[in-house]
Amino acid sequence: MPRVNALFKITDHLTSRVGGGLGYKMPTLFNDESEQDGYQHIQLLNIGNTQAEQSYGLNGDLNYRSALGDDAFININQLFFSIRVDRPLILQSNAFINAPGHLLSQGAETNIKLVMDELVFYLGYTYTDTKQYFNGLTSTQPLTPKNQFSFDSTYEIEGRFRFGAESFYTGPQLLSDGTTGRGYITFGLLVQKMWKHLDIFVNAENLTDQRQTKWSSIYTGSLTNPDFKDIYAPLDGVVINAGVRIKLLNR
Repeated sequence: MPRVNALFKITDHLTSRVGGGLGYKMPTLFNDESEQDGYQHIQLLNIGNTQAEQSYGLNGDLNYRSALGDDAFININQLFFSIRVDRPLILQSNAFINAPGHLLSQGAETNIKLVMDELVFYLGYTYTDTKQYFNGLTSTQPLTPKNQFSFDSTYEIEGRFRFGAESFYTGPQLLSDGTTGRGYITFGLLVQKMWKHLDIFVNAENLTDQRQTKWSSIYTGSLTNPDFKDIYAPLDGVVINAGVRIKLLNR
């Protein structure tokens, strides 16, 4: 699909990009909404009465990069975006149809990267405001958190040792039944030791043990005939895995 981008060099440290383009997505039954329901009772698509979704997007950003010393630098990127989707596919009475209107998603994303020799920090924030404009009425798009934060740090001694830590915050979000899902924070760690012919690593995810099932039931009805609610948070809890990598050849 057509897309246009332009890069502007404002100073030696500051650049800006502006872009826009068009896109489309063909109708399909295979999406998060039908998968969440286990594809139960979902009717086949009426191809003759279902049209492709069409999108129109604009984005622009400012990027600042500067050295802080011999082995250190900082990079700051500020992005703004706006995306409109015409005739989005929605589930209604167990059938997917084109909505009578459009979606409009607007927001901003901030990313900061700080490098100090072997130590690297990443900090990110995303603000997203998505609205439905159906039948002349305006409402908030469900399952779209307005606020998301991310933090990553890594420390690496090349060929010997690697350590990483990450944390994510997902803010409250509107659910399909009109209630609001709670915000949550997840945290993870990675440790890897390298030798000439052997690597050993341990990776841990969701160490804060955030699970939607801890806050409320994820279904109504019986176990044999459940009616699942929106899934918006992790279900697995703490996940830890370890591995060994054997290197037979030197490159």
